[in-house]
Amino acid sequence: MVKASLSRGLFYYMERVTFYIDGFNFYYALKRSKLSNPIWKQFYWIDLVKLFSQFLGNNQILEKVVYFTATPLSIQKSSRQGALFNANKLLNGNRFEIVRGKYYDKQFICPSCQFSISKPEEKRTDVNISVAIPQKWKCD
Repeated sequence: MVKASLSRGLFYYMERVTFYIDGFNFYYALKRSKLSNPIWKQFYWIDLVKLFSQFLGNNQILEKVVYFTATPLSIQKSSRQGALFNANKLLNGNRFEIVRGKYYDKQFICPSCQFSISKPEEKRTDVNISVAIPQKWKCD
């Protein structure tokens, strides 16, 4: 809680709010929305703190947006993601935080021919979110 003042020496408390975003779910939801309506593509470049500030109540103040993701393996995708994150950090400073997971190779075997292929799979985003939330509660 943050103490705020009213007139005549009266005080009230503002509730601090942190948003935890699963970046893969967020990105792919936007991507799916773009398929049904191309106007959604403009939201790929979004001020995430400003977006989530719209969900606050009158007695709430945004402390931080924490975005969980992993760096794409593609150089082009990684560059675009980096530009988005740099823009959000520039606009929002410490109110925007990135927590990175990793990609791991997952082996798939064809049941018919037994041919094996490797496909990168993102890991640790869910784990990082589930670890971050109780740590935040412990600190408050």
